[in-house]
Amino acid sequence: MVMAQGGGNPLVNSTHGYKVIPGDSGNDFLWEITGGTEDVDYVVNSANLTGDSLNITWLSTTGNPYKLTFKETDTSTGCETSKELTLNVVANTFDVSISNPIATCNSANDTTDASNNFSIIDFTVNMTTGSSSWNPNWEITFNVASGNVSSTVDNVWSATGTLNDNGGGSYTLTDIPSSSLNNEITISVRLAGAAFTELSADVNITEAKELEYNTPDKDNDDWTAAGIINPIPNTSAIITD
Repeated sequence: MVMAQGGGNPLVNSTHGYKVIPGDSGNDFLWEITGGTEDVDYVVNSANLTGDSLNITWLSTTGNPYKLTFKETDTSTGCETSKELTLNVVANTFDVSISNPIATCNSANDTTDASNNFSIIDFTVNMTTGSSSWNPNWEITFNVASGNVSSTVDNVWSATGTLNDNGGGSYTLTDIPSSSLNNEITISVRLAGAAFTELSADVNITEAKELEYNTPDKDNDDWTAAGIINPIPNTSAIITD
């Protein structure tokens, strides 16, 4: 059974904060990490190890079990209190994927103006956390481009989350909610082009992460999709005698 991550069992590449409430803010503090190698198996993001809090990005399971130690020393007596936390980094289970939509027919209903037509392709993006008890908001950045010279990307939107246009065909969809282990969202791309010509669009995810601990997708081998709008027959008007 995969457990929801936290600072005691962080996922690979996730970032977590650790803190204490000191007995006296004027005392001396020191954090120590046992297990693994700094900048190889973990990265300390805090400016120093002498505050009452620490921020760490865990990079591998190599050092398991890691031990995090905090020491507070009374500056007047030299007496010391030490606190320890043993933790195990676990394999990343956060996964985002996109798949090719089923090809559809051009939606033109007035072929008298078939060269000036709009059709929509819906791309489905799936996310799973690997744990039914861990349901963070998440975010993806992706590129949208026309798949052939006959197609022009006219608009991009999603009914879920907040979409930001980064320019140059790049978009970020953020604050996407999740529930009960996974989620499925739709990215809609409207294409302009002739109804009698195949139209297509490509969507390529460039970054995906959950927003609670900034855990990135465990892989990127399922981040590209292509959608196709098939042309309708170029039938003439009805001819009479």
